[in-house]
Amino acid sequence: MVFTSDTGDYKDRSSLYGSFKNRLKGTEFKFMTLHMLRHSNATLLLNSGMDLKVISEHLGHANIKVTADVYTVVLDDTRRKTADKIEEILTEKTPNKHQNQKSG
Repeated sequence: MVFTSDTGDYKDRSSLYGSFKNRLKGTEFKFMTLHMLRHSNATLLLNSGMDLKVISEHLGHANIKVTADVYTVVLDDTRRKTADKIEEILTEKTPNKHQNQKSG
């Protein structure tokens, strides 16, 4: 349980939403919803390189495919970043052609 009442039970959805909206008053997040908060959490975890299976379990998805389908755009961006990082690493480790040529 993420949000509980004073007695430890699930908090009523409408009361939770009202409390959340009250806390957002006067902030730049006045249009934030709890679902957007959940989505932001998942996106931040994915962008940080956290394992998809771990995130899927964290979100309570039935299986990893659900997470992958919902966050396809984020995963595509992460794949691009991964490819760029690999290229950067390989470029650093590969000697420059001009440095290997003897002057002549």
